[in-house]
Amino acid sequence: QQIQGGAAQGIGYALFEDFVLQAGEVRTRDFSTYILPTALDLPALETVTANIYEDDGPFGMKGAGEISIDGVLPAIANGLASITETRLVQGTLTGEKVLAALRQAGLEAVR
Repeated sequence: QQIQGGAAQGIGYALFEDFVLQAGEVRTRDFSTYILPTALDLPALETVTANIYEDDGPFGMKGAGEISIDGVLPAIANGLASITETRLVQGTLTGEKVLAALRQAGLEAVR
């Protein structure tokens, strides 16, 4: 569950959690403007574990939940870049940013 929770946080960071400052003022003050994903926003996730013994961990275990957040934004950005041939290099990949990239790529059918 740590892995899936981290992936969910990564999806939130990549697509939803857009912290906005305007003229030094926070514009995303609450959860009506700073959106966090819920279980309904997430795809089905499959976790595959590797049985590796960790000498320093209790009973050979090692925590791994934190690392699962790291690859989500780059993976989504690379998927978008392969479609649009436009690389968005600054998250959060909001709907507005994605739509602009699609339009820039000439994919006008997407509205």
